Amino acid sequence: MITTTRLPRELLDRVALQWNGNKSILGIQVFCKWRQKVISDPKASASLKKQLKVPRNIYIYIGASRKKYFGWESFEYKDLDITKPEDFRRWFCPESIGAFLSEHTVEHISYENMIRSFQLMHKYLMHGGYIRTALPVYTLGRKKHIFNSLEKAYGHINALTVDELIEALKIAGFFDIRKLEYMDAKGFIHTADWDQCKGMIDRSVKYDYRNQLWRRNNRYNGLNLSRTDGIAQNIFKGKNITASTIVDAYKQ
Repeated sequence: MITTTRLPRELLDRVALQWNGNKSILGIQVFCKWRQKVISDPKASASLKKQLKVPRNIYIYIGASRKKYFGWESFEYKDLDITKPEDFRRWFCPESIGAFLSEHTVEHISYENMIRSFQLMHKYLMHGGYIRTALPVYTLGRKKHIFNSLEKAYGHINALTVDELIEALKIAGFFDIRKLEYMDAKGFIHTADWDQCKGMIDRSVKYDYRNQLWRRNNRYNGLNLSRTDGIAQNIFKGKNITASTIVDAYKQ
């Protein structure tokens, strides 16, 4: 029986446990229940409560394929289907994740499933945590965009403008949503000087290798040139530039 006065030895290392395959499933579920019981128990040790409430700096990279970034745990679809609550329960405690990173993932699932996945991420983010999500640039939106043969071959089924993406995140419960990069209806790209350490997006104006020649010719260094939409931005015509729609959304 698990009491609220001590942490079971086999569950002491929360972070190590979650990456131990099937053996971790029961352990994580037991730990999550025990953690919540301790936090809500007025007789539990104050120091233990404080320890359990301290953010563990767990950062999750969704749809990572073979990519690995320092400080981020990479997950592929076979390990974490972001539309399934049971997959989240397998790996995480609610309100325990510092950030989710999703690069060119949600365009592969339906709009309804995307909102469901955002709601699940919101549930498992700690307060003040965030999701950084990026998807291909779509200027017409999900009701008007017609997928070409290449997009169909890649499995794209969900085309969102930046405003449609923001609306979906609001529906999921996020409150502080920031545009980092997007293309407007006139073909101009807006990009903020965002921090790659908070979630690297390869397919972006600043970091995509295909933009290397353009960056050099235009002396682009990521510095802010103007202010629009409440954030400092560079604004330029998006012809022959690889960019993404990139948004940060925070949990209150």
